[in-house]
Amino acid sequence: MPNKDGITLITDLRALPDYKFIPLLMLTTESGADKKQALRAGSLNHSIRSND
Repeated sequence: MPNKDGITLITDLRALPDYKFIPLLMLTTESGADKKQALRAGSLNHSIRSND
C-alpha cells in the first residue's frame, strides 16, 4: 500500500465500530516484531509469505 502500512490499516479499522469484530489476517514478507505489532493492533493472526 503506497500511503499506509498494514499495522496502521488494522489500527484504523479497529477504531471504527463496524470493524471492531471483523477477523483480520496480516500477510507480510516480514517476521518477528511485525507479528507482535500486528497482534497488538488487532489482527486475528499473522502469516509470513515467501518472496518467491
